[in-house]
Amino acid sequence: MNLKPLLIAVIVLALLSGITWFATRPPAPANAADDRTGESVVPADQVAVATRVTIAEGGKTVELVRGDDQAWRVARYYDLPADFPKLTRLVSQLTEAKIDRFVTADPERAKRLGFDGTQIVFRGADAAAAPLFSLELGRTAESGGRFIRRAGETRSYLAKLSLWLDTESKSWADSALVSIKPADITKVEFTFPDAPPLALARKDKDAPFAPEPAREGWKLKTSALDSQLDTLTALRFKDTAAPDNPDAADAGKHARTVTLTTFDNRTLALTMGRRPAVSKPAAPETTDTVAASGTAAPTEPKTEEIPAGPVYIQIADTKTDSPVAALMQKRAVEIYDYSFTGLPASPDALLEKEEPAAK
Repeated sequence: MNLKPLLIAVIVLALLSGITWFATRPPAPANAADDRTGESVVPADQVAVATRVTIAEGGKTVELVRGDDQAWRVARYYDLPADFPKLTRLVSQLTEAKIDRFVTADPERAKRLGFDGTQIVFRGADAAAAPLFSLELGRTAESGGRFIRRAGETRSYLAKLSLWLDTESKSWADSALVSIKPADITKVEFTFPDAPPLALARKDKDAPFAPEPAREGWKLKTSALDSQLDTLTALRFKDTAAPDNPDAADAGKHARTVTLTTFDNRTLALTMGRRPAVSKPAAPETTDTVAASGTAAPTEPKTEEIPAGPVYIQIADTKTDSPVAALMQKRAVEIYDYSFTGLPASPDALLEKEEPAAK
């Protein structure tokens, strides 16, 4: 039997099969030329030189700007100092998170990934220039992680990223109002509604506070003062209002002042108050109202209880370049109620009589 023709036929069939496979082979994965799996969601080197960060979601936008003094401020909230630890946490989440896998480059399929305009944009000093880096965020995947893509690109990825975006400008402002610590304080003076002021002082950080001038037969309630100093040095604003806000004006008429003096002679006068609660006669019921209700006219006049107003604070700081000093010029500052209601009502809240010495 002549095997040569058969061998030639097998070779020809193999060549034809190879040609057919090559012609009909599946296309290479779309991400083969740009596989970012394992890369950081946002490159740390580009974030490091950014001077503007814009966060947009749900139609709201917040912008943080770094000034020449390297301090970050909230551009759309009176240029107040930004909460830097909060910004640091956001940047860390973005630079430490890794891209898990490529998802699609098909625009139609990408529509199902929830890209709705939510984005984070990092820019340099020139706000009009192209962004350093712009990231679009889609929905959270059912299996965990979040769909992402670079702005202007079609390639979508899944990243190991769990992220909550805050687009309230006020929430990005550093709410701290006092930048000193209890250990910094050498003297504190309280005013009272119905008693003379009380000053407490110490010579150094390890010495105990004592009344100044001394009050014979009385001693300090150390834990009560410690609690006050912890609260006063941790004051934060709750909200801000226009300087001519009526509630703020009323608060100033019913204010108390606590003055803190530090070892380096810095003084902060904290003046806080609120409009007190009042009772006033209620508007009398009309004849038509009584007839409609089917009840007889009341024999005693009714009163209306008007609750106390919000607590507002003014801070006079001898460190005139402090951010708080600038804030006080721009806005009326509301603080949390407990900061005011927790103040000692009288000197007796901070002092107690000494026990007579044993004979």
